[in-house]
Formats: sequence, C-alpha cells, structure tokens
Amino acid sequence: MPPKGWKKTSAGFQPVNSANVSIKDHKEHGIDELLLPRSLVARIAKQALPAHTPIPKDGVTALMRSSAMFISYITAQASKIAVFEGRKTINQSDVLQALEKCNFGQFVNPTIELSLKRQKKGEEEIHEDEEPEPEDAEKPANKKAKTD
Repeated sequence: MPPKGWKKTSAGFQPVNSANVSIKDHKEHGIDELLLPRSLVARIAKQALPAHTPIPKDGVTALMRSSAMFISYITAQASKIAVFEGRKTINQSDVLQALEKCNFGQFVNPTIELSLKRQKKGEEEIHEDEEPEPEDAEKPANKKAKTD
C-alpha cells in the first residue's frame, strides 16, 4: 500500500496532490497543485450553510479551486504592497491592505483585526520568553567564604 499522498503507477510510487493528480506528470505548476484539502474546504462550507444542506462533490471541487485562486490573488496583491514598502516578506497588515484594495474590506471586521493583534501579542510573549539572559547579569557566587 503506498504512503499517504502517493499513488502506485507503472513507474512505481509517485507523489500526488489533493486532486489525486501525480505531481511529476506536470512540467508546469497549475491550480491542481495549489488546492486546499477537500475535507477542510467541505468542513468550512458546511459551517457556512444551513444544517443538513448537501454539497455535491463537484461543488466542493469548485470551492477548492476558487479558494486557491482567491488566496493566490490576495497574496500577489499583498506582495506588491510589501515590495512597494521596500520589503520582501508580506505580513498581516499587507494582507489586510490587499483585501481593502480588492474591495473585500467589508470582510475585514474588528473581530479579525482583534484576533490578529492577540495572535501577534502572543507570539511576541513567546519570543520574549526564549531570549537568553544578558551576560552582564549578576550570577550567584558559588565560592566558599574564606575564614581567617
């Protein structure tokens, strides 16, 4: 039995993407290699729909493809913003600005911004805990006191 994410072909075992398409079959990267996992997309879609609303397999596939395109587009816009500001790495403010620029600002509500601020604050606290102690800090003396 092949490992998860691989399929058996005439040439042996080859890695596959979430659409069960062999990665080595393509010379160029396409949307099929950027798809989010089907189960994740189906779970998100079911949370947005009324209870017991069925989603056909091709509907989930369409959501997978459109979400990959949306993420790619917003990432490209955020990258342009970062480059304009003289950076190579995008950050959360770039993504939020990209959403505003692409007329998705109504989806950036205070709850999302607050959640991102909390996450950033939590990451800063984690990094503060990992910092080494300064070398100039006083260390307890382990020397025995001399008696005369």
